[in-house]
Amino acid sequence: MHEEFYGSTNINVTDFSKPVSSFVDNNTCETDLNEIETCAMIQEKIITYPFTKKVSGVNMVDEIELLRQAIYELKTELCIAKPNTYSWCS
Repeated sequence: MHEEFYGSTNINVTDFSKPVSSFVDNNTCETDLNEIETCAMIQEKIITYPFTKKVSGVNMVDEIELLRQAIYELKTELCIAKPNTYSWCS
């Protein structure tokens, strides 16, 4: 569908369908009011998304530049065809 546009492109995006889980051991210590320290080993689960996938999209900068150029060319042609008719014709 996007191939119809001038700015059609493939974009690398994060693939959230393929998470990678890992576990990290963290030693945490707490001190209570009696200054007694209690330590515990806590295992934390870390989820990362290291994979990417290509999706089709449109580069909006390229698309806007193309449209600006088209408007300029149409204005120029109108000024040649009907001079002094439009306010932008000089």
